[in-house]
Amino acid sequence: MTETISTALIAALEGTIAIAQDQDGTEDMPYAVYTLDVSPSYVKGKVYKISGVLTVRIYAASASQALTLSDAVEAAIELSMQNAEYRTRVTSATSYDDNGKYQRILEYSVAQVLTAQQTQSQTQSDS
Repeated sequence: MTETISTALIAALEGTIAIAQDQDGTEDMPYAVYTLDVSPSYVKGKVYKISGVLTVRIYAASASQALTLSDAVEAAIELSMQNAEYRTRVTSATSYDDNGKYQRILEYSVAQVLTAQQTQSQTQSDS
């Protein structure tokens, strides 16, 4: 099982806000960066779930813009990453004023679960 949470996140936020991994930030606001800390869970020696913490940091020129974008990000993630393969839940939301750059931090509990379709594909490729 290959981790695809990052790819799903980027696809979910396309058209909502520019997003990249944490070290790839930009000076052009608004933008978002993310960190992902996950680990696999095993059953019978095979990975059936990858889960952990996803942190999305939104940077904007004003507090109101940061909150508006935060709402849009939450809605996009909920729409795209609440299904048979992905599960997300906001565990905290925090706001900061960082010397005129407003930051909204969303922390998620996130999981990618092996689906029945993936199991069938994996079984066929193992044979």
